[in-house]
Amino acid sequence: MPGVPGGKDPVGLTLCNRNLVAFRTQSGRIGVLEDRCAHRGIRLSLGRVVGERLCCPYHSWAYDCSGCARSPAEPHREAVVDSFSVREEKGYVWIRAETGFPASFPELDFDEFAPFAVMNHPVRAPFRLLMDNMAELEHTTTVHENFGFRLADIGKVKTEVTDGDALEIYYEGPQRPLPAYITLGAGIRGGDRYVQYASIRFGPVHSTYTLWWHDPRTGRRRNFGLRFVIFYNPVTETTCEQHAFIYTHRSFPKWRVRAIKPLLSRVVAREISADIRLVESLRPADADQSRHLLGKFDQPLEIARRRIRKEYFCQEGA
Repeated sequence: MPGVPGGKDPVGLTLCNRNLVAFRTQSGRIGVLEDRCAHRGIRLSLGRVVGERLCCPYHSWAYDCSGCARSPAEPHREAVVDSFSVREEKGYVWIRAETGFPASFPELDFDEFAPFAVMNHPVRAPFRLLMDNMAELEHTTTVHENFGFRLADIGKVKTEVTDGDALEIYYEGPQRPLPAYITLGAGIRGGDRYVQYASIRFGPVHSTYTLWWHDPRTGRRRNFGLRFVIFYNPVTETTCEQHAFIYTHRSFPKWRVRAIKPLLSRVVAREISADIRLVESLRPADADQSRHLLGKFDQPLEIARRRIRKEYFCQEGA
C-alpha cells in the first residue's frame, strides 16, 4: 500500500478480504493491525494515534504496533489483536502476515535499470482473473497496441517455461509494426525481434517483466529496454489492485529518457490499462477455472494457479 501519513488519523484498508488498520506512531513506527477492537469490536480505524499507541474511539483501549492492548479501566488486563510484519520502502508500506510461506523482500533496485515511474490501479475483478491474464502472452496480439506480437506471427513465437524458485517465461518473436514516434524515440527498427522475459514469484505475488529488442541479423541488442515489477493484491472476492514499478535500461541515454518520458509514460499507461479493461470485462463466473479450455500458451498460467493456491493462499493439496 502507499505510505502511511503521520498525524493522529489511522488508515483503514482491506486486503485478502480482511479489514486492517495502519497507523504511524509519534516516533515514526508503523503498525498494521486487524481493524477490530478486542473489547467490543468497533473499528480501530475510527480511533486516533496518541504517542506510540492507537486508541479505540469507544473506550480508549490503546494498542501498540504488536497488537497488544491496554485498557484504562483495567490496566492489568491483557488483550491482543492480530498484527502484521511491516516494512517501509520506495514510498510504500509492505505488509506480511506472520503465518504462511516465508517471504523475502522483493528486489526493486537493479544495476542495469533505472527507475522511471510508478503506476497504481484498482481492478474491479477477482485476483485470480488478473493473475491468469498476467501469466500468459497470447492475449497481447489482440489486447495490446505496442508490446507484443502480430496475430499472424503468434505461431512463430519461441516460448520457454521453467518452474523453479520462480516461474520463468521467455518469449521471442517478430516485433509487430510500431508507430514512428516509438521507433524513432526508442531506436527500435523495423524487423527487430521482440523479447519478453517474465519471472513470477509467489511470496508476495509479483511479476518482473523485462522487455528488449535486438537486430535479428547481428543479434545486437538495442539500447532501449524496459522492466516492470508488478505487485498484485487481492482486496475482496471480486476486486484487487495492481502496483507497477517501471524502469528503463541504463544504456539508453538519460537525455533521451527525459525527451521521451511524457510520450513513453502515456504508452505504458495505455498498455497497462488495456490489460485492466480486459480483465474487468470478464464476468465473476469466469474465475471458475474448471470451465476453461487451455492451450499451449497457457502452461505458465496453470503453474501459476497451482503455486498461488499453495504458496499464497496456503491451500494444502493444491
